[in-house]
Amino acid sequence: MYDVLKRDYLVVRSGKSTLCRILFEFFRNAGFRAVVLYRLGRWYRMHKLGLLAPITERFMHHLSHCWISTLAEIGPGFRIPHVCGIIIPPGIIIGENCEIRQNVTLGGNYGKTNAKGRTNPRLGNSVSLGPGAVVLGPVEIGDNTVIGANAVVTTDIPPNSVVGAFRAEILAYRIEGNTFKKPVPSFSLSRKEIAEELRTLDERIRTLESARGQCDGG
Repeated sequence: MYDVLKRDYLVVRSGKSTLCRILFEFFRNAGFRAVVLYRLGRWYRMHKLGLLAPITERFMHHLSHCWISTLAEIGPGFRIPHVCGIIIPPGIIIGENCEIRQNVTLGGNYGKTNAKGRTNPRLGNSVSLGPGAVVLGPVEIGDNTVIGANAVVTTDIPPNSVVGAFRAEILAYRIEGNTFKKPVPSFSLSRKEIAEELRTLDERIRTLESARGQCDGG
């Protein structure tokens, strides 16, 4: 466990990963504290000290405000730059040198399973998850992949990919007080507006196909 902790420390701080430095970082850094408590609880699991593992998880919950199950498998070099609201339940597999930011959720997707019977995600090596990212179901996230903030992933992602949700766009400009003016042209549409545009296009296509059919028949 100590060798793995040293690798976890080296992705947070440079220099020698001595026990004193690891302990200092434990008290100073809430994200690293969560990683250390996970490693300790995982060690308890592996050595059949099952009662101590959930107690360690409880300490993690109160001291770092996140939940990383000791039944999850996480490789060395694990980094949490900003902790809080992270959920990693049992069955999750995470490779080496991965980093996860605040409010990330990993978990199942309404009981969906893959051919191997797995219900939870598997992350490869050097995967980075942005704030608020959600990865659900028995999906495979390839090595060296970056998942952007607030992205929702429910399908496999190949290695060396960058995944993101919709980017924020300017919807209007404040003129004065509570008066707003929409930019021209406007690139942002609500889901309702998109549905209406698609319905209009569908009707036009049907009309054109009908007219074409009449011309061909005539």
